[in-house]
Amino acid sequence: KAGSGLHAAVDGDVRECSEVRAGDRAQVNGDPAGAAWFCKMTVADKAAFDGLMTRKQYAAFVEGQ
Repeated sequence: KAGSGLHAAVDGDVRECSEVRAGDRAQVNGDPAGAAWFCKMTVADKAAFDGLMTRKQYAAFVEGQ
């Protein structure tokens, strides 16, 4: 299976893909970090996380939009 429309904020190798359908927005929006995960990956450089927002920072950012 391929996720041609999937973009990640970090480089790495996909290890596993789930059966969740991206078109099932209720499932994806309802539990994105749980049952609705798309893929598991090995990150090439963990320092890439340093420039990303935390979950709490992202929630605050979204609230401000």
